[in-house]
Amino acid sequence: MYKEARAIFRYDYGILHLNLKAYENLGLSKPIVIKLVSCCPSLLIGDIDPKFSGVLERFKVLGIKNDEIGGFLSGKNMYDWGTILETLNFLDRVGYTKEQLGNLVKENPALLFPGSGKKKILPKINCLKNWLGYPLESIVAFPAYLCYDMERINHRFSMYAWLRERGAAEAMLSLSTILACSDARFANYFVEVHPEGSAEGASQKKSLLSI
Repeated sequence: MYKEARAIFRYDYGILHLNLKAYENLGLSKPIVIKLVSCCPSLLIGDIDPKFSGVLERFKVLGIKNDEIGGFLSGKNMYDWGTILETLNFLDRVGYTKEQLGNLVKENPALLFPGSGKKKILPKINCLKNWLGYPLESIVAFPAYLCYDMERINHRFSMYAWLRERGAAEAMLSLSTILACSDARFANYFVEVHPEGSAEGASQKKSLLSI
């Protein structure tokens, strides 16, 4: 805490108290404010951080209560509120409804906290559009897509694309069908369904591991 925001230790008690109170006035409870400034002591420097208040306002629109932010925070991580706000704005442009985006954040806070951020989300969107030719709207139908790791996405998309090229898989299968099933079920329906599927699957895994 001292390393991140030395300036706060130069404040007298009155100023520090006022700064803490300012965050309570945003609608945050005292325990949440304490947890918040423990994770992000720089919030106490100067006036209220506009990027943080911007995140709070966006959460309110999405139906996320102020104090729910406490469940997203960890003292082990540092937070860039500007990046979090940028990611929220980006996800909003993807086409989620307010309810969908609110639920996505509540169920998968790691998208924002400590912050997968736009840089980690963009490759998943590019993979979807460029590899499979799926429209962006398909993510809206399966919001959890953005929470899968790239290893799983690459492996399953590559196998599905290979089958599709050979007429062994339906075009435009839902993302949930491709990604949400177990490894055993995927092998049954997307690997063993083709005579050369097992060999191709092994070859693709080896190629992906070498990247």
